[in-house]
Amino acid sequence: MDQEDWIFEQFKNHPGPFWLISGDQFFGGYHPHESYQGNHPMAFDRFIYKLRKSKRRFAFISGDRHLSELMKLPSQITGFQTYELTSSGIHSKMYPGSFKKWPNPLAIEAVDGEMNYMLVESRPRGKGLAFKVKSYGLGRKLLFTKDLTVR
Repeated sequence: MDQEDWIFEQFKNHPGPFWLISGDQFFGGYHPHESYQGNHPMAFDRFIYKLRKSKRRFAFISGDRHLSELMKLPSQITGFQTYELTSSGIHSKMYPGSFKKWPNPLAIEAVDGEMNYMLVESRPRGKGLAFKVKSYGLGRKLLFTKDLTVR
């Protein structure tokens, strides 16, 4: 609760769009691994409600899934369309077949079984964000790229 209060207090000092970043996924209720949604559903729902009520524009970045994934979050969840970018595994064990075991209905790009990292170029666009996401594997192999906007 203290961390949540602190986050919402920060909104007062930062008028523009922002990134929310966590080591675990925010919207990971579709799999049995660590995620805010899966491990703390009531706190997660409260947090999302407060985010929605803030009328601020934001996107999520997360990790610790040993894969690379880009989720498109529908406007019914946060009050506007936004995204969660998940990347991890440039140095850790990979688990091929994760998406076959636990498909994510929100995923618009996803790669498992390959070491990966993401590069994100972002800039404010009005009250929202414009950003380009590139996911790479070993040897600079491009796994996927997307140009996205949060309005």
